[in-house]
Amino acid sequence: MNARLLDADWRSAYGELSGGERPLWLDDDDENTAPDAVALPEGQGLCARGVGVRAGTSTLLQAVDLQLAPGEVGAILGPNGAGKSTLLSVLAGLRAPDTGHVTLNSQAVTPSQVHHLARHRAVLPQETAVAFDFRVQEVVELGRYPHHLHPSINEAAIVQAAMEATGVAAMAERSVASLSGGERARVQLARVMAQVWERCADGAPRWLLLDEPTAALDLRHQHETLSTVQRWAREQGVGVLAVLHDPNLALRYADRVWVLDGGVLQASGHPARALRPALVQRVWQVQASTVQAADGVPQLLIAAGVPPLPGKDRP
Repeated sequence: MNARLLDADWRSAYGELSGGERPLWLDDDDENTAPDAVALPEGQGLCARGVGVRAGTSTLLQAVDLQLAPGEVGAILGPNGAGKSTLLSVLAGLRAPDTGHVTLNSQAVTPSQVHHLARHRAVLPQETAVAFDFRVQEVVELGRYPHHLHPSINEAAIVQAAMEATGVAAMAERSVASLSGGERARVQLARVMAQVWERCADGAPRWLLLDEPTAALDLRHQHETLSTVQRWAREQGVGVLAVLHDPNLALRYADRVWVLDGGVLQASGHPARALRPALVQRVWQVQASTVQAADGVPQLLIAAGVPPLPGKDRP
């Protein structure tokens, strides 16, 4: 297989640690390759090979292979408990795998080296808590801390641009504690975007890893958020990897997807090829059919329940 991939807490901004169907990923590479995908030499970009994670006697991830190129948007999907956040934490260097390895820009990613990554990659965790009564602008400014020894001449402009990109500039002077959950989520997105806003002096690609960035957002802001990071990836060459729950968002905004279930990779590749109704029905235990939106993007119609097997009567 030649698939391509994509801070678990506040301290990461500081560079510190605190069924019978054949899986699609076993098919030919041509079936799993997006028409506009970037071919990468082995180990380049964001790359995971044979990643496995155990917790006691439980297997959280088993032999996962992924690779994502700079400028691509990737999405990790799967039901609750599939291993999505565990995989993201390993890719971010916040957790060591029990088997396999991860590289970023051809360099090994390990928890002991994570502080070296802060200028090149930013991570948005599922949950963030602000310990003090910070203003919105102050929270976004925290994303610039990894650059404090070698600050940009554009520090203020970077913070302002990140707030504008995420639609929180008008809230700059408000207390974060006064915001709704969705507004706080957009502030945190601005923070991690500010962290990797400018190109690195060494020319290394930049990376944005997002764990359920749309979970607290209404429909409009879900699409605005993913549209923003997709455009940013295209224009700036930033690699973006997001954990998502909605396959339709992945169909619209992602270049590549990886579907996990029980810690095992079930499908990967171009979203329209990987997220087939049969796969969605098997993994999520729902009914699914494909339709085409007015703009030509394939979408899934989802309903509760699993359709009966061929030849079986309904009860």
